[in-house]
Amino acid sequence: TAMPACTVECLYTPADLERAVCGAPDVSGAWLRSVLRWHGPRARAWLFDWLCDVLAAWPPALRQHFLRFATGYCRPPAGRVAIGVNTLAKDHPDSWLPESSTCSSSVHLPAYSSRDVLEQRLRFAVLSCPTIDGDQAHVQGAAYS
Repeated sequence: TAMPACTVECLYTPADLERAVCGAPDVSGAWLRSVLRWHGPRARAWLFDWLCDVLAAWPPALRQHFLRFATGYCRPPAGRVAIGVNTLAKDHPDSWLPESSTCSSSVHLPAYSSRDVLEQRLRFAVLSCPTIDGDQAHVQGAAYS
């Protein structure tokens, strides 16, 4: 149902309305930490700690790239969200990039040898995936051109 504009103006400030409809404008480190959930083995929980440290140190714009990489959202949603974090079993883990699944809002990390390697690989991955479904757009564009 439609709501008269005067009712909306009385109930919300412009910033409150934006947050209710679009989600928060900033990806804060505290918010991101609150939605991350470790689903990996307890013996590898250090990987989760490294991830949280890396994300806390990143500027908001880079955390926004991580959010998009993990969930497909460009802003923290107004509703509840959880981002699952797990490990990837890979030989020579330092040579692999993290993977994500936006459908299940999850990130899969190889067991990197250091926090610095995790930061480098994660930064490359999130900056190299600016949009979701980009592969489908490419395929469709090629099919119809």
